[in-house]
Amino acid sequence: MNNGKLITRNKKNFQGFKTLKELKFTKTRMLIQPVINNNPDQIVAISVRRDLDNIASNFKGKYK
Repeated sequence: MNNGKLITRNKKNFQGFKTLKELKFTKTRMLIQPVINNNPDQIVAISVRRDLDNIASNFKGKYK
C-alpha cells in the first residue's frame, strides 16, 4: 500500500481465474476483483500463501 492505495507491481492473475487478481505481500496474499463499472476494487480474501489452494477450490463456482 502507498498512501492508502494498492500498488500494482505485485499483482498477477490468480490461478486460472479471469476475474480475480492476486496481490503478493511477504507472507500474505490478497485476492481482489478489479474495478467493474467505475466501482472500486473489491477485496475478496486475505490469506497466507499456503492456504491459497483451498481458497481456489472454494471459489471455482463463484468466480470466473
